[in-house]
Amino acid sequence: MKNKNAILLASVIILGLLIGGIYLKFLKNNNTVTESKEPISNQTNPAKYENEIASDLSSWQEEWVDYKSQLGISFKYPKFITGLDSCNSERIFFVPMRVFEDTENGSIYITPEYYYDGTVQNGATQNCKKHIISSDSLQREATDTHKPFLGWNIVMKKIENEDIDSIIKNIYGSGCKMESEKPWTKDGMNEVRLNSYKDAEGNPTGLDQTVCPTNYSYKILYSEKQKLAISVALGQECTFWGDNHNECFDEQLLNSFELEKSQEN
Repeated sequence: MKNKNAILLASVIILGLLIGGIYLKFLKNNNTVTESKEPISNQTNPAKYENEIASDLSSWQEEWVDYKSQLGISFKYPKFITGLDSCNSERIFFVPMRVFEDTENGSIYITPEYYYDGTVQNGATQNCKKHIISSDSLQREATDTHKPFLGWNIVMKKIENEDIDSIIKNIYGSGCKMESEKPWTKDGMNEVRLNSYKDAEGNPTGLDQTVCPTNYSYKILYSEKQKLAISVALGQECTFWGDNHNECFDEQLLNSFELEKSQEN
């Protein structure tokens, strides 16, 4: 009798282990499928993408907007520029421009309103969607790289209790300083050049040994009379393209910079 009970108990245990193993395998398989899926909030409806791009401006309209900043500068910027769609690089469309002003930190951001992007899978861009550019994203990008993605950060600094080199070090790095300056196109403003590609003794060197590693274009303007410095990291290529990349608006925008008369007194 005892042997029969022992055999019965062993059979029950073995059966339980088998059932448990099958159940665990079932859970594991289901969990793998769940983890491999993208969260619903990140999935993109192709129909929505098509509807969004259908409203994009498809014909070129060159128009410039006058902007007067609370920080003491005015300029003109293009109302539209060529847009970016990483999901279809051959698509030509035009995006409105926006200006965000951060008076507390002395920054003016110029950027397109939006762009299209997705995730790269097997060499192809999928899950395309429209990304609206916000002031928060511009501030994060400018902090990390000086230059926001697709836009500019115009940094305005009053030179009252510090010299131009102190401001340059704060923006571009502790090893950077003014190497030379020359009159700019506007009266009372000088254009500053940094000691890029120079070692600590001022000798020419490579990017890996320079004390001021700025491997991109920039514009630094300085007014001794008005005690004001303006800095823009321009990047390595054109930022604001006109009709289908046929014309770069960067230089035209820079040349429109004007100090407000209140700054000249």
